[in-house]
Amino acid sequence: MYPNAVIIETDRENGNIEVDIIDQNIGKEVVFNSANEWMYTSWDVRLNTLPDVIRTTVSTNYPDYMIDDVDFYETPTGNFYDVEIEKGNRDLHIKVSESGELMK
Repeated sequence: MYPNAVIIETDRENGNIEVDIIDQNIGKEVVFNSANEWMYTSWDVRLNTLPDVIRTTVSTNYPDYMIDDVDFYETPTGNFYDVEIEKGNRDLHIKVSESGELMK
């Protein structure tokens, strides 16, 4: 999946294998289950690179919230953004598809 990646660290957590890599100058976490099947890859997304469609979805559905942190997930069933939003002392994590649809 990541032929030019450099492996930084490998760890086992909750029965899963977590591999930290650098791929295309991006630090990513690749996670496999105990049967060595790929579960997902995730990495931090800089707010200034967040696609407008994701910003629009958040501001439309959560108008009083600010985006705090964003991670991108590649999975066998599709990709999505995990967006952490906050309002005062309340933090929420919402999933937004690449096309900007809220996911459950």
